[in-house]
Amino acid sequence: MIPQSILCLINRHKPDRNKARWDGFHYVGACTACGREVYRLKSKTWRAIGSG
Repeated sequence: MIPQSILCLINRHKPDRNKARWDGFHYVGACTACGREVYRLKSKTWRAIGSG
């Protein structure tokens, strides 16, 4: 299993989904490993905001 900190380096984040909020377009939350703001691209797929 790959550690979450390495997955964050390749833009595969994992937020606390219970604390995610709806911003009008996406669900947004903070990654539990690196603390970056992330949004839900699709089910179980979270990407950093501003990463393209």
